[in-house]
Amino acid sequence: MKTGQIYKWETDKIRGYEFRYKYHLYIGKDASGRNVFLFVNTKNYYDEGFELKNTDYPFFQKASSYIGCGTTVVSYSDSEIAHVSDNDLVGELKKKDVDDLAKHIGHSEVMTLRFIKFIVGKLRELN
Repeated sequence: MKTGQIYKWETDKIRGYEFRYKYHLYIGKDASGRNVFLFVNTKNYYDEGFELKNTDYPFFQKASSYIGCGTTVVSYSDSEIAHVSDNDLVGELKKKDVDDLAKHIGHSEVMTLRFIKFIVGKLRELN
């Protein structure tokens, strides 16, 4: 997996659901070796999301989807995502969105500073 890649697979790490298919934006491995992702949502929960347009990301079903930039940072161990394959890779964050997403997260008022630094750092490595 590479930073900026977008995957879709069934997960149980969603509040209120036992299992559900969810889009995941891969950020990278953290210091403890866990794989860090941000969910991509069909709604802009808490007005903290970063908008992605269906015209740029045609695999999203709605006109707009939103990278969750609030408090929901999800991580998986390698064994938890061992089932994820190249078939689950649906796309990649466009270069034009990388810097804007980094700025958006950098200004977050709800995400913890530890995650802000980690995510912004990983996104800046793409440039």
